[in-house]
Amino acid sequence: MLLERWKWFLALPGGRWFFSRLLGWLVPYVGPLSARVEELSRGHACVSMRERWSLRNHLRSIHAVALVNLGELAANLALTTLQPKGGRFIVTGVQAEYLKKARGVVTCRVQLGAEWPHISEGVAEITDRDGDLVCRVKVNWNLKS
Repeated sequence: MLLERWKWFLALPGGRWFFSRLLGWLVPYVGPLSARVEELSRGHACVSMRERWSLRNHLRSIHAVALVNLGELAANLALTTLQPKGGRFIVTGVQAEYLKKARGVVTCRVQLGAEWPHISEGVAEITDRDGDLVCRVKVNWNLKS
């Protein structure tokens, strides 16, 4: 269902922007990120976020929790593309590894390697505009069919 909605929005002018704003409105905790869904396909998600004052820490870089939030969002989107009708999931754990200060526009990619219900975790990699890995977020789920 999510992929069908994504494809419908892509056909519209500004469809990525509209889809991303609607997602931020429907999932209030990710709304303040103003994340933009760039790509979405079966088991794959790519989401970007630009540095803004409201997301900065005292080191003038993107706050660690904002990066984790972006990673969880991308991983959950990728998982939702595999979710069967009636399937449910809940996040049971999140781990983050911070490798470099995140500045400017960051991009988060997730590619899940298994199908529902044989998947229990996803790894989101967040890179900066130079392609340097700034953060790796591992998300664990409990799935129900």
